[in-house]
Amino acid sequence: MVEVNTTQSNNQFVTKVLKDNNGSVYGAEVLLFDVDDKIIDKIHITNESEFQSWTTVIENMKDAYVPYTEEDKNNLEELKSLRATYESSGDDEDWSAYQQFLDDLENGGWSYLKRLGTLEDILRNDIDTATNNYPVTINATQFNGMDSDMFSKVGHTHNFASLNHAVSTSVNGVGTNKLYGHVKVINNLTRNSYVNGESLSAYQGKVLKTEIDNLKNKNSWIGVQSIGDYIKYDVNPDLKLVVFYYNRSNFTGLSDTTGTHIIHPKVIPENYRPGTRVHTTMYRGDVVLLFDSNGDIGIHNLNKVSSMNLYAQVMWHYI
Repeated sequence: MVEVNTTQSNNQFVTKVLKDNNGSVYGAEVLLFDVDDKIIDKIHITNESEFQSWTTVIENMKDAYVPYTEEDKNNLEELKSLRATYESSGDDEDWSAYQQFLDDLENGGWSYLKRLGTLEDILRNDIDTATNNYPVTINATQFNGMDSDMFSKVGHTHNFASLNHAVSTSVNGVGTNKLYGHVKVINNLTRNSYVNGESLSAYQGKVLKTEIDNLKNKNSWIGVQSIGDYIKYDVNPDLKLVVFYYNRSNFTGLSDTTGTHIIHPKVIPENYRPGTRVHTTMYRGDVVLLFDSNGDIGIHNLNKVSSMNLYAQVMWHYI
């Protein structure tokens, strides 16, 4: 658009001639001023062809935006329901169901989708690459007493999030393992299962790093201690871990009996006993070596064994 000032009278008005990119005059604009030289009104004058262009656009919009039918309502509600199901579950099958329903609507020629597409093309007013011009030159200056840029921002219901749209619900769309979206920051490590739209805070990353670093530094064992001829143990007091070693050759105590037998009563130091019985299997699974919470070391055998070697290394966390 080319604007050319042609007339000014007593600082009360200015007339601008409007030309298109080819230099052809298609209208004029009159700016009215008050005594302080502030614009108080604008008058837009257009030629017949420009007026006809606007008329055509209005007619096209009327054809595109036809009344909202019951079918439209039902289809949109079903789409919203399928989408909400997927966003809640994150399941691939729910996503496929949503996509399949949408594909069926498109392939079935649902008129609502076609109307949306037509209306979008009109409102977008994309430049014509062949002529390097826009289909319609938009030069309207005032609507309902407001400048056009202000009128476009008010008095309408737009389905867009506001600039600051932090909310306590998932209305603006949550991120999932399939979709980009909004997330809520969680500042703890207590979540027991995956939830769409949740993200761990950077501070919790620091908490985890500190714990990992502490574990790396807690590798101090007191050294192997002996209990009698067959038993040794070592303890890490930082991690509250204890390792018991049992080494006994040619044990003959199972040669004529089966069942459970205590072979070393109350031998495990009281401070390092397991919270529940710990056991390890040996000798083809027929024999189980037991470390009990009351401090006993015992054996349970299913079959009689004349002689066997008992070798075991068992670790547990003590309280």
